[in-house]
Amino acid sequence: MENLKAEVLSGFEITPKSIIKSKHSYICKTGKGMRVIQKTNVKESSLLAANKIKEILEEKGYPIYDRFYVSVQNVPYFSLDGEKYIMTDFKDFTEADFSKADDVKNVIRAAARFHKLSKDIRVSLDKNNDILKNYQKLLSNFKSVKKSISSKGSFSEFDVLFIKNYDYFLRKASNALFTLNEIVGESFSENEFLAVCHNNIKEETSVRYKNNMSLISFENMAFGLFVSDFSDIINRYIRKHTPPALSFDDIMDSYVRINSLSDDNIRLLRAILSFPSKYIKICCDFYSKGMPFVPNSVVNHLKSIISQKSIYEEYTK
Repeated sequence: MENLKAEVLSGFEITPKSIIKSKHSYICKTGKGMRVIQKTNVKESSLLAANKIKEILEEKGYPIYDRFYVSVQNVPYFSLDGEKYIMTDFKDFTEADFSKADDVKNVIRAAARFHKLSKDIRVSLDKNNDILKNYQKLLSNFKSVKKSISSKGSFSEFDVLFIKNYDYFLRKASNALFTLNEIVGESFSENEFLAVCHNNIKEETSVRYKNNMSLISFENMAFGLFVSDFSDIINRYIRKHTPPALSFDDIMDSYVRINSLSDDNIRLLRAILSFPSKYIKICCDFYSKGMPFVPNSVVNHLKSIISQKSIYEEYTK
């Protein structure tokens, strides 16, 4: 990482007493506190949208830990030589540990607060997370892989795993799509199930600061089914903690105490959890690359997902 250019410092109107260079950012000690400056590849429109929603959420009482500073260019970033930089306060927060039940419950509560407060927010976003369309495409590709394997003369370990579990995952995907289509419908338009989604909830975007868990990094926001955020948290927890210490009732209770869900929203959540998107993506990605050998890591990844079938059955029954 190259040295921080003086023009960037001037762009944010700071004169640091010292600068510590880390892997992806610069930590600057100033007379008004510690600041973090980092280069970003996020589009200007996404930065503007993220800044706007942080501003609205903060006004509503949601703890925002990575508020952008406005540069001399009067935007929440500074452009120089075709590159963009953002500056936030330096906060000594800790990332969530998705293998710990208490951390997961706190992340769920943070997401529930975010969803409750963002229901009525209307911000122009570049992304639409049309899950129904995405899942339809995945399922179509999954069926194509089955046809290509069936024509093979000999099978690898990966092929055998795929064929052995094909009917099970096909049924799960088809049933989930039926429910999604039944509730949401084919047209992706505004309704009670759609809202601003964080769209990137994971360990490094769920942080604790002064004993309070909150979400950061809103640059990947999308308009879609907000329960998909909730599903992402549950999926990460299951992958990190097998068997899970939290029951589905424990997980639901953490969320609905803050943001109530209709029966249809709970059905949507179960459908999204039931759809084996991770499994299908791994299979389709591997076969699309046409690799001459099967890496052990890929086979082990498939086996890990297959081993968690009973957990998902329990969570979505």
